[in-house]
Amino acid sequence: MNDLQTWLDERAGEDGVDDAARVHWAYYRAYSAVASRIAATPASINVPGAIGVSVGSGASPYFAKLAERKLQAFEARVAANLAGGSGARKVSSRSTPVRFTW
Repeated sequence: MNDLQTWLDERAGEDGVDDAARVHWAYYRAYSAVASRIAATPASINVPGAIGVSVGSGASPYFAKLAERKLQAFEARVAANLAGGSGARKVSSRSTPVRFTW
């Protein structure tokens, strides 16, 4: 099972969690993973007798902010579903098409 399917399944079946909320959750998890990987990457690497490489880590806060926005969207969607008594549909994750573009 891939990460995307796992992330979609994490919140399946919870009250107020519909397809749109699960997509927000999957984006939150994906952006969080990217931010963590970038933050864990060394900013510079120096090998004695070789050329040193420096990589900017300024992208980590950008992805962390995207993750926070998706988490807020998820929470807002669930709250709206619960407040509105919409009876958010509990469906199989297989019916949720999601396309990530980087």
